[in-house]
Amino acid sequence: GCFIAGVIGASAGRFRLGVLASGLLQAGVGDQTVFPGATMDVRGQTVVVGLTASGGTARIFAGSTQQSSVAYTGAAATNVAAMFGASSGNGTAQQFFPGSVKRIAFGRVDLSLSDFQQIRNEWLAAA
Repeated sequence: GCFIAGVIGASAGRFRLGVLASGLLQAGVGDQTVFPGATMDVRGQTVVVGLTASGGTARIFAGSTQQSSVAYTGAAATNVAAMFGASSGNGTAQQFFPGSVKRIAFGRVDLSLSDFQQIRNEWLAAA
C-alpha cells in the first residue's frame, strides 16, 4: 500500500492514512499496525477521505460515510514530522502516494461523522 499522509515513530507512534492496492483505505494509529478500514474502492475517484483518533478509537471516513472504527493503544509520535504524499518512517519518506491530493487538513482534532461531512460539503462547494 501507499500513504496519503502520516507519521510513524521509531517503534510505533503511528498516525497515517493511505490506500491499499485493492483501492480500500488503510490506516495506522498509535501502536496499531496498518489496518484496513473501508469498503469503498477509491481508485480512479475524486473523494474526500479522513482519519481521526481519540480515546482509543480511530475512525476512517470516505465520501459521506464512516468506513471504519477500530480500537488502538498508544499515541501518534510528536517528535517526528508528518509527511504528505508519503508516510514519515521516523523521519524518512516511505510508501509514496501515486495519486493527487487537492486539499488536505491535518490537525489534532477528533472529528465526528457530522464534522467530517461539514468539512466535505464546504470543500465540494468550493471546488
